[in-house]
Amino acid sequence: MTDGLSYVIALAQAAPATPATAPAATATAAAPAGPATAAPTPVQHSAGTEQPVENAPFPPFDATYFPSTLLWLAISFAALYFILSRSAIPRLSGIIEERRLKIEGDIVAAERMQAESQAAAAAYEASLAQARAGGAKIAEGARSKARAAADAKRTEIEASLAAKLASAEAEIAGIKRRALGEVGTIARDAAAAIVKALTGGDVSPAEVKDAVDGSMRR
Repeated sequence: MTDGLSYVIALAQAAPATPATAPAATATAAAPAGPATAAPTPVQHSAGTEQPVENAPFPPFDATYFPSTLLWLAISFAALYFILSRSAIPRLSGIIEERRLKIEGDIVAAERMQAESQAAAAAYEASLAQARAGGAKIAEGARSKARAAADAKRTEIEASLAAKLASAEAEIAGIKRRALGEVGTIARDAAAAIVKALTGGDVSPAEVKDAVDGSMRR
């Protein structure tokens, strides 16, 4: 009997608390959809008392979740590293190695072409120097030949001129001698004519010749 009475009293004390929780549930259901936030912890009721519970922090910021978060972070990093080491990293390594080999090949080819160009330039300079030396020799030979030909021609011309000059001098001397001989004859004839005109007598040719020759010697 006493137990039954106590049970009824407990039911009577717990009955008023039921309407208080219903609006809270309704309000929670009617709340508008928005960013995920920590839902307020419903009020826990005990037999005859109501004690509000504080809101829990956001789980990632909750220190109680740090060990599991760090564990999953390590697992995720290890899985990502495994995937990259099996797919992306070998491919990147192959690309880098291929690029390195290509660069080394290009450098070797550039050095080879530079050496070839230097050798070609040296050969060109040598051939140019040889051509210049050959041209100088040819020019010197041509100048020597021209000088020899000019000397020979000058000697020939000088000899010809000397011969012509000697012939001219000899001819001039003959003409002079003939002229002098004719002058004497003319002088004698003129003297004989003058004497005859002045004296009216003839003079012997010997006398006229002696007189003219003596006058010309003076």
